[in-house]
Amino acid sequence: MTGKDKTIQGVLSYNQNISEKFQFIAGMDFENTISIPPYANDEVLGNSYQYIGENAETIDDELTITENRFAAFGQFLYSPVDFVTILFGSRNYFAHANH
Repeated sequence: MTGKDKTIQGVLSYNQNISEKFQFIAGMDFENTISIPPYANDEVLGNSYQYIGENAETIDDELTITENRFAAFGQFLYSPVDFVTILFGSRNYFAHANH
């Protein structure tokens, strides 16, 4: 079985206290993954090849998946009393993958 996973992740967020009871939070997430799933040899190539030499090059060329994921979010928090917080928010998610 072959498996490979290289991931870079980042998060950027902004918090603003509007008042004692209101808070606004907004931000973005990013993730870039380059991977070969551990089951890929058997299911895609039909055989378990050792990850060496020309086999490694074939596996990298044929089975590597690159994924880019982005998310943007915004939310308002309202705390009418100390023990209750109400959250209103939205998250938009975008993804792109290629083989």
